[in-house]
Amino acid sequence: DGIEVMNDSYTGVEVTRAREVVRQLGFLGLAGSDSHHVRQVGQFLTSFQRPVTSTEALVRELRAKRFRLRSRRQGIH
Repeated sequence: DGIEVMNDSYTGVEVTRAREVVRQLGFLGLAGSDSHHVRQVGQFLTSFQRPVTSTEALVRELRAKRFRLRSRRQGIH
């Protein structure tokens, strides 16, 4: 249902390609941290419009597309 299209290991080109594949296939594009160092924490986020306090709420919000991807890295949006 969803594919991670942003994390700190991806280059800008890889993010662009991943987002295009997700669009073509009709999947949801998600962001993840893949943090291995403190500086990586919070660089890429999936922000939700409503509180997510359970797995069920996560699935509901993703399926309703009530989220957006955020990047704190220069040049990746």
